[in-house]
Amino acid sequence: MSVNGVDKSSISRMTGLSWTTIERWLEIAALYAQNFNEHYLKGYDITEVQADEIRTFVGSRKNVQRIFTAIEVSSRLWISMAVGKRTYQNVKRCLCQFLTNGCISEP
Repeated sequence: MSVNGVDKSSISRMTGLSWTTIERWLEIAALYAQNFNEHYLKGYDITEVQADEIRTFVGSRKNVQRIFTAIEVSSRLWISMAVGKRTYQNVKRCLCQFLTNGCISEP
């Protein structure tokens, strides 16, 4: 449900589970997904990359955060991500992550 945009409170109401249980399960799922990516997403072909930056708020509108992403276009594989302020280091971290793990294909 979360992947389809349903918020934690709505998931809680629909399932009859507490909000904290839903939050804990989502945190565990995120850790498993991160672990999978770190161990298995290596050596993929990079033919065309789409990089983007998403501006969002955490807690309040005063706490602006950015999500830097890179997606391999042909497979739609989300190949790297960095979260933080808009800094050179965060952009570099996102781009270096997919260059380190992937294999650049010749055109």
